[in-house]
Amino acid sequence: MTEDDLEQLALTWFQDSGWEYRFGPDIAPDGDMPERADYRQVA
Repeated sequence: MTEDDLEQLALTWFQDSGWEYRFGPDIAPDGDMPERADYRQVA
């Protein structure tokens, strides 16, 4: 099993548990759908 295999398995497990997956660069402050104002903001 590779690191990518494990990551994909974990992502599937979380999604099956009700979590929504979002690609990190997309939700970064300079991404397409930012979730925070800058990299120093944690929540």
